[in-house]
Amino acid sequence: KEDREEISRRTVDYICNRNQLKVVILLNDCRRTPEVDEVAIQRLCVDNGRHCLVIATKVDKEKRSQHERLLKDVARGLGLERSDILATGDGFSPADIWSRVISLL
Repeated sequence: KEDREEISRRTVDYICNRNQLKVVILLNDCRRTPEVDEVAIQRLCVDNGRHCLVIATKVDKEKRSQHERLLKDVARGLGLERSDILATGDGFSPADIWSRVISLL
């Protein structure tokens, strides 16, 4: 618990005080909706003028017929549209992710 609190404190400090930081990539397992920590990080980014790029992970571990529902659930949990998030294993390559990061800079 102490380690978790220390990591949380350092993360908040970094996002708030690192002037060079422009984009934060938030990874969220597609099999679970965003929890309080993920929502808090997203809000912290917005409040501090940082872009928050959400990438849903482990999509490839689920049935193709479930992909859109899972991704919509992640987006909804963060108050986003489905088109606002990328997903690993869903046709996006690392180059696509970098392209999105660069477009946010």
